[in-house]
Amino acid sequence: MNPDLPSPPDRSKAVIIFIAAVVAAAAIGYVGYQKVAQWHEKEIKAAVSQQQQEMAKTKAEMEARIQELQKQPPAPPAAKPEASPAVSDERLTEVFGSQPVDKTAESESEPTCDALNRRISAFLDYLRKKAKPAAGSEEAFSSDWMAKMLHDLSASPPLVADETRNMESLKRNESHFFKVLKKDRIRMVKTILMMDKDLLEHALADGYQYYVSTRCCKPGDPACVSLKTLYEYAGFFMATFSGKSYLLRRDSTIRCLTDYYCVLILDQANDAELNPYGIDIRPQIDLALDAVSHQNNLIFKGQYMDALNRLKTKYALKTQPAAPETTDDGKS
Repeated sequence: MNPDLPSPPDRSKAVIIFIAAVVAAAAIGYVGYQKVAQWHEKEIKAAVSQQQQEMAKTKAEMEARIQELQKQPPAPPAAKPEASPAVSDERLTEVFGSQPVDKTAESESEPTCDALNRRISAFLDYLRKKAKPAAGSEEAFSSDWMAKMLHDLSASPPLVADETRNMESLKRNESHFFKVLKKDRIRMVKTILMMDKDLLEHALADGYQYYVSTRCCKPGDPACVSLKTLYEYAGFFMATFSGKSYLLRRDSTIRCLTDYYCVLILDQANDAELNPYGIDIRPQIDLALDAVSHQNNLIFKGQYMDALNRLKTKYALKTQPAAPETTDDGKS
């Protein structure tokens, strides 16, 4: 090599410096990532811990509220506690178009599907005409208002097993009916419940026989509420904080009748081997029996007692399905 020519640049040193810089940057980046990941993990743990504390506090408050409502003394009996609020045949014919289907002895023949269908149609038309001016909602009282309500309730059932999974699911369950039915239809239902209380038992008896016992007289009819959906709502009222709290805010008669029909639905679900939440029917029967026995204004009180006592005997020696195991955070 000519000594007069300039020496070529030392590229090896540049390469070493570049590699060292890359390694240093990677090391700094890795350390930084670890620090950020650790910080993020701490933030997540803190948020989860805070949510668990809020959930525990909310559950404790709801349990205390339910226990407080349950401890309230029953309303004093009416002046004539033994007298049932009989409804005249004329009024029943006016509203249902025929005599009541559940007023006769159990040994007599059950009403036909056509008879039930006519009675329910007549009752819904009666409600629509009478309650529409009071509720003040044109849309809520369309001719197919009941079918729309049943469709919406079936499409969005409440939570049963995962109610306390997080605050969002608990709040969703607490406001379930308002979210599904909306303001106008909630007002409409309240109007109906305040009016014509003497017809409630007859209407529920017809509805149970038609929608549950006979499955709308058309097996597989998509317009009919499925037993699975009925089971979900029965489970909501019997096994969740939101459902129990909802019933405890209702009139004692409505609460009692809801308990009774929930037991009947759960019995049918058991017969169909449809009890995924493992709800034990035996304590529910006892609760319904106690509620019915303390009600002095039920038209069909004797029939309710007989039906519940038969179920008590039926399940006396049966083993209930085990409930699915859940952790504190609601995961199965």
